[in-house]
Amino acid sequence: MKLAGAGYMEIHKQGGGIHYTVNETRKCSEERLTKLLFNRLDQMLLQGTVVAEAKSGYGLDCETEMKMLRVIKKAKETHPMKIQSTYLCAHAVPPGADAAQMTKEIVEEHIPAVAKANLGVDNIDVFCEKGVYDAQQSKEMLLAGRAHGWAINFHAEELTYIKGAEMGAELDARAMSHLELVSDAAIQSMAAKKTAAVILPTTAYILKLVPPPVRQMIQNNVVVALCSDYNPNVPCFSMPFVMHLGCILCKMTMEEAFNAATINSAFSLGLTDSYGSITEGKVGSCLVLDAPSWKHIVYQLGNHQNVVKHVILEGRIHS
Repeated sequence: MKLAGAGYMEIHKQGGGIHYTVNETRKCSEERLTKLLFNRLDQMLLQGTVVAEAKSGYGLDCETEMKMLRVIKKAKETHPMKIQSTYLCAHAVPPGADAAQMTKEIVEEHIPAVAKANLGVDNIDVFCEKGVYDAQQSKEMLLAGRAHGWAINFHAEELTYIKGAEMGAELDARAMSHLELVSDAAIQSMAAKKTAAVILPTTAYILKLVPPPVRQMIQNNVVVALCSDYNPNVPCFSMPFVMHLGCILCKMTMEEAFNAATINSAFSLGLTDSYGSITEGKVGSCLVLDAPSWKHIVYQLGNHQNVVKHVILEGRIHS
């Protein structure tokens, strides 16, 4: 449907996209989800990623969301990569449901149940978007999550401008992602509040969206991070490819893309004390490249398995 020209929301309304994945996730066993997650994390690790944020969001009911969060908790506890868990409590409005009623249910029932279950959640996320959850509904859910100690890290201004980023800056959100249609005012507010802009160039590429105004963000001192946005819409394991797209689509320099994929990404997850740079006192994680310069990790398109010779994580070689 995408190749034929259908847009994201058009596919969504016809039962594709998130709703299709939700149906499959509800049917999938916890054991199968665990196997899938660990395989994907292994693929990311081989291509140089040592820290990943893993989201739920494909349940849309409390039971399935908790199933996903249990799987992520297993990865946090046993996979060699550093994992952060994000509860994407409102990724879509279930068919036949009402956004306002779902907001009330999520705030009063789902979020307290997840918190009580002690599933190791680090961040709270909402898809703040026209036709999904508006800025006020998103605000209510984000605040409810923060009340349990979860950092605010959510989707904003991807497909339509609804002042979601202004709302996030007002809440001192740790990070906001997508931001293709972010306003000048929101960029100023994000810079002032030190809210990270998590840029997903793979999504703009696949959905043929106008890329977010990254140059303007950088010029206004917004902390810009890069992320793969691995999901059924964007099956990309490779942060080197993401860095390449950041340069080509978002007009970043190689140095900016490198910083956005390392220290700034760590900042977006509140991990700069331990990750994001090779610094005394931080976790001993780095890459050994088979290349004459670090720039080849961005420059050599589609050859990352050869450029990344070794991945060192917590002082141990993993590939």
